[in-house]
Amino acid sequence: MDNQSLRKINIIIVNVIIMAVILIFVVLYSWIKNRDSYFRQIDYFENTTVTMDAEALKSLTLLTPQQVSICGLLLRRSRNSWATDV
Repeated sequence: MDNQSLRKINIIIVNVIIMAVILIFVVLYSWIKNRDSYFRQIDYFENTTVTMDAEALKSLTLLTPQQVSICGLLLRRSRNSWATDV
């Protein structure tokens, strides 16, 4: 093998390494963003459910707004503890 073919092989190897690094970066970035989006959706769902539960309690009973707020906090804590137990 002459010097020219060795140089081509080195360039090919460097290019393959660069492509592999870019591919790994894209996969990791996509995975992290997907995971963040998933957790944001869960948080939004939990907040919406707690709000709906608090509104249902408020409409069914004669609770003060402070009592409804306390019930909402208790419901959120109970859901969070259930989610960590699973």
